[in-house]
Amino acid sequence: MKARPANDGSGEISQLPGLSPRGRAVLAGLESTRLLPGQVQEALWYWRVYLRDPRARRWDRPDCCGEWHCCPDIGEVCMVLRVVVHHLPRRDARRFRSALGALGGDPL
Repeated sequence: MKARPANDGSGEISQLPGLSPRGRAVLAGLESTRLLPGQVQEALWYWRVYLRDPRARRWDRPDCCGEWHCCPDIGEVCMVLRVVVHHLPRRDARRFRSALGALGGDPL
């Protein structure tokens, strides 16, 4: 399993392969205004992990702190992915949704 992308506060914008220049600009704008830098890449990582084992205790612990980097809420992960699909240009949104579907589940 790939390591979770580190969001160390360096301000790195998510890099999603296959996006058009306009799509990359939209993503950068989202992560600069509505989301956190790198949050989309992390949401994708959390979604992959969740799809591997949706019953994992990480997602429904009673002592969950709700902190994005510790105990992310899978609903919030899906919300981040929905925001991206909603704002990307049409062609990029189709590619992104296709990539999500290829992972084994569409959170949208």
